[in-house]
Amino acid sequence: MLRQAVGWLLDLLYPPACAHCQRIGAAWCESCRGRLNSLGGSGLVRELTPNVQAVAAHKYDGLIRDAVLAFKFQRAITLAETLAAHIAATITAASLPHSVIVPSPSHPDRVRWRGYDHIALLAESVANRTGLPYVYALKRTAWRGPQVGRDAAERRRAVQGVFAFCSDRVPASVILVDDVITTGATMTACADALFSAGVANVACAAVCFA
Repeated sequence: MLRQAVGWLLDLLYPPACAHCQRIGAAWCESCRGRLNSLGGSGLVRELTPNVQAVAAHKYDGLIRDAVLAFKFQRAITLAETLAAHIAATITAASLPHSVIVPSPSHPDRVRWRGYDHIALLAESVANRTGLPYVYALKRTAWRGPQVGRDAAERRRAVQGVFAFCSDRVPASVILVDDVITTGATMTACADALFSAGVANVACAAVCFA
């Protein structure tokens, strides 16, 4: 409640501006939302490991980059549906196997700091759009700081052993959902935890590749 009150006060004193066009009034304006809705993804594909394929709708730049940042850091929570639509379309186009949707987990401290679990919101929206089951199957047991600014080796070390399987049921196949995949270190560590739990197939899907 206190966090919400502080947020309302800050919005009153410093009105939010659109993360893309800077128009005052909201973290993401209706004009830019319309452009985002109509933006078609290119369906990019990467192989993170020999047995883990990743797909993304876009490269991390321009309008999409600004939308992801607004969703992640500026409380533009309503962008979850739009961004999820891009992921869902990419999953369908890539013909990924029938799976359960699992979010890449955030540490509880980060969720409290942000005020919402942005990846869980994104993954739930993807599940709703694809008709696939949603399962919160992984938890993050440690937070070793943000990945921004780290090279690939540092990113791998930062997420080594920090993910644990936490579901009552082990699905045969999983699609991991995240907002941005950079080196793939986080998604690979998540996949390792799923494989260790007995999951047979893991694929990854995101809004963007950076």
